[in-house]
Amino acid sequence: MSLRYIILKLHQAIALTAGFLFVLSGLTGSMMVFGHEIDSVFNPELLTAPPEFPAQPKLTYDALFIAAQNCLQAKGDANLYISGISAPFYPDSNVLVWYKSRNKAEDTLHEMYIHPYSGKKLGERVFGAYFGSFIYTLHYSLFLGDTGRRLLGYVGISIILLLFSGVFLWWTRRGRHHYSHNRNRPSLPWHRNIHRLTGIYFVPLLLVIVTTGIYMELQQPVRQLFRQWVPLSQTPETTIIAQGNAHRMSIDNAIAIAEAEFPESAFSRIYFSANDNASWLLTFTPRSDPKKHNGYDRISIDSYTGKIMTKRNWVNASGGDRVLEWMFPLHNGEAFNLPGRILIFWSGLIPLVLFITGILCWIRRSRTRKAL
Repeated sequence: MSLRYIILKLHQAIALTAGFLFVLSGLTGSMMVFGHEIDSVFNPELLTAPPEFPAQPKLTYDALFIAAQNCLQAKGDANLYISGISAPFYPDSNVLVWYKSRNKAEDTLHEMYIHPYSGKKLGERVFGAYFGSFIYTLHYSLFLGDTGRRLLGYVGISIILLLFSGVFLWWTRRGRHHYSHNRNRPSLPWHRNIHRLTGIYFVPLLLVIVTTGIYMELQQPVRQLFRQWVPLSQTPETTIIAQGNAHRMSIDNAIAIAEAEFPESAFSRIYFSANDNASWLLTFTPRSDPKKHNGYDRISIDSYTGKIMTKRNWVNASGGDRVLEWMFPLHNGEAFNLPGRILIFWSGLIPLVLFITGILCWIRRSRTRKAL
């Protein structure tokens, strides 16, 4: 039994067991690349701010918080609380407010859209219930939570083996010379030609996409592995603080404090805890960050005194932090703007092409053996 035969069987086994999830991840990933733009087309009333007050300045984040809080109070459920506010994704976008229930049995994330000029609620929806969020959850966790993420991470590792075994099979079959014109050599079936050509030409791109995907599904193990060789910063989180008798500070003042720490970064989001005695977490996107929104800079601020609890800054990021920060924007193509996103969009179809042509190759090989 030759090494090539063993690798061939390994290649077939991985393709037949993990191939479907590889295809599913590719197709859902393609749909997510332009997910926000597609969502804006089908839900303009939620995502795009109508120009009702063109000459009026936008409301402060404190005013937006109060507007959203009034909407929650009107629901009559004291367990509901605002868990976060996102800065507008585009200049003409509405403000996105997230809210949850303090009841731990309810893990639903609600989205509320507020007009940035009037403070009017334009609508709500539940994350996971509309098409874009359904595709995201399917792509990220198969609706199985942490179990689904781990499963997809391990599938990604098997896909790496699939790609390298494919390269090995191509190389040992003298595939690098297989497509030269030779009248004395019978032509290969079309599906085998497509399978080999597509596989060998797109292996580098697929390796980048799959490797970055593995990191996002298995972040904690990967970060622990990285820490064996390079220093990584701790991600700031909300922490419990002593409330005392003070009143909570203004959200806009908290943003101003953070902006002073990150003068070259743009405000992205602020997160609130279900516990009123917890700090606020603010995220910023540096200009040089490959991510376009919700970037590397993070800071945890005492919501009563304005004291900075913890922070991390792109300027002082280690080499390991910078490598890991590139993972997501490489995965969805935003690191290279529109051309990168278009490339990733079309690359999501490659697993489908490889899967179909690979199945045809397997069927043909099985029929040939039976005939013999």
